[in-house]
Amino acid sequence: MISQQMQVLNNFFGPTGLTFKLVSLRRIQQDNWFNYASPYPDGQQLYYQMKDQLYQGNAPNVLNLYTVGYNHGQANGLRGYATFPWDYNNSPKQDGVVFQYGTVPGGNSPTTNLGRILVHEVGHWVGLYHTFWEKSNSPQCTDNDEVADTPIEASPARGCPQGRDTCPAPGQDPIHNHMDYTDDSCRTQFTPGQIQRLKNVIAYYRGIQ
Repeated sequence: MISQQMQVLNNFFGPTGLTFKLVSLRRIQQDNWFNYASPYPDGQQLYYQMKDQLYQGNAPNVLNLYTVGYNHGQANGLRGYATFPWDYNNSPKQDGVVFQYGTVPGGNSPTTNLGRILVHEVGHWVGLYHTFWEKSNSPQCTDNDEVADTPIEASPARGCPQGRDTCPAPGQDPIHNHMDYTDDSCRTQFTPGQIQRLKNVIAYYRGIQ
């Protein structure tokens, strides 16, 4: 499953020019971290503790990946969580992606077991936002993701709703974009604008050219 997951990650990031290589693998049996660590208040202390103790690399261009259960409390049902490049300097040991173990290829997470949750989360790690509106300080149907070629979307899409169009701006909702919330089988692409944005962001914040 791990080699398949890396293959999925590299397949979809291929057009961006990025390649990810598995350098090391550790299997840790720690039930509290697995079951209760989360980015939400009820699991945050364990979350920070886990990453502080397990983080490796000591460089902004090293991607740390962690799999957990996300099956209790406020994080129940969460599929993944990532840090952004601009967070690294303030909290280097918290950098990386924590994703639900059942989302790897062949996993037990219904509709999200093709390995594309990690593609979505690594999208955040390289500086991409969600395609849908989520900024409470701006009107709905505004350009939330700061990328010109992703059609504006009012809310997350679920499943694979062909023809969905939640905003009056040109273009139907980008349901096939990796940065939406649709099923794994529906998400297949980054846009040229997203690729240019992530290249600019990682060059500046992560030193990746």
